[in-house]
Amino acid sequence: ALSENPDVDDVIFVSPRGEVTESTRANVVIRKGTRLFTPRAESGLLKGTFREKLIREGKIEEARLTVGDLLSADEVFLVNSVRKWIPAVVVGVDSRVKARQADEESPFLSSIQKTIET
Repeated sequence: ALSENPDVDDVIFVSPRGEVTESTRANVVIRKGTRLFTPRAESGLLKGTFREKLIREGKIEEARLTVGDLLSADEVFLVNSVRKWIPAVVVGVDSRVKARQADEESPFLSSIQKTIET
């Protein structure tokens, strides 16, 4: 999928039940207003260590997320223990959700950086 789409950096997986799970190298977090959500563990994702830490600290909440939630989110982030928070943009949806790193910094992320970067 990535070689066929040069504007795509990553692919976000969706379970057979229609739930967003994760990307090829990160967990997914969406922002709706001032709340941050990540797919629930029951969706079939691999629980990343950084994701688990953010949940334990109450910085993100688990929820059932669909492709519609990704498309209507105020922001989408890919998170992992190496790169931390990567603002992302959904660039296509067919049998997979395609994403790329956002061109601009996230004002929301910048405003709360000290509380979530730990």
